[in-house]
Amino acid sequence: MSRRFAYYGSTGVAILFDVWMDGSDLTTITKDGSDFVSIWDDKGINTLSYAQGSTINQPLYLTTGNPRLSFDGSNDRLIASSFNKTDSEGLYFFVFKYDSSKSNNRLFSQGGNPFYRFSFRTSQTGGGGTADKFALLVRDTNSIHGAGNNIFETTTSLVNGNTYVIACYNEGGVVKMRINGVQDTVNNPVGTYTDIWHSFVVTMGAESYFAFCSSGYGKQQISEMRYKSGTLTLSEIQSVETELMSKYTIP
Repeated sequence: MSRRFAYYGSTGVAILFDVWMDGSDLTTITKDGSDFVSIWDDKGINTLSYAQGSTINQPLYLTTGNPRLSFDGSNDRLIASSFNKTDSEGLYFFVFKYDSSKSNNRLFSQGGNPFYRFSFRTSQTGGGGTADKFALLVRDTNSIHGAGNNIFETTTSLVNGNTYVIACYNEGGVVKMRINGVQDTVNNPVGTYTDIWHSFVVTMGAESYFAFCSSGYGKQQISEMRYKSGTLTLSEIQSVETELMSKYTIP
C-alpha cells in the first residue's frame, strides 16, 4: 500500500490525517473480478480498514470519470472498527458524486450516545432536514443537550450528478461547513456542540453498524474521506480543498 500519513499543501506544512480513505489509490482497494469491494484500507495514522465480507452488501468500484465506490442505496455498506476520540474539535473532508434519486440518503454514521450521521435529504423536508442539502444529524439523549434530533445543514443546495468536496468541522463548539472551497452558512440549531467528535464514523453507506433498515442506506458514490483531529488554519483547510478539487477535476 502507498501509505502516506501526511499531505503537504500549498502552505508547505505537513498535515497528519488520523484517517485517510483514498479511492484513487488502488493499493488500498481489495476487490473481486467484478469490481465489488470487500476492503478499503486507510492511509492515515490509525490504519483502519472498512470491510464487508458479504458480496451482496459490497459497493462497486467505478473508474469511469473519477475513481469512486458506488453504494446502491439498498444494502451496500462498509464497516470499520470504532475508536473513541476525546477531541472537542475535528475536521472531515468528503469527496462524493451526489445522487438525488433516493430521498433518505445516508453517507457515513456512528452509532452510540451521542449518535450522529452525515447524510442528505433529497425529496423530504421537515424533521430530517431540507431537500438537496448536506447535513449532519445528531441524535442525543444526554441531558446536556436534551433529547431529539439536531440538524446542521448547508444553505447551498447540491446538484444531482455533480462532484463535491465538503469540509465539515467543529471549531470552538461551532459546526462549520465548506462546499468546494467556499464557506457555507450552516443552519445551526443548538449553537455550540462538542460531543459529536468524540467517536469516529464507523459505517460507510448506511445508518449505523448495529441496526439497518431499508431507509437507512445511502445511494452515493464516494471517492475520498479524510479526518483530522484538532484544528487547522483556514489556509491549511484551503490547501487540502485545492488539492482535492484539482485531483477530482472540480471547477
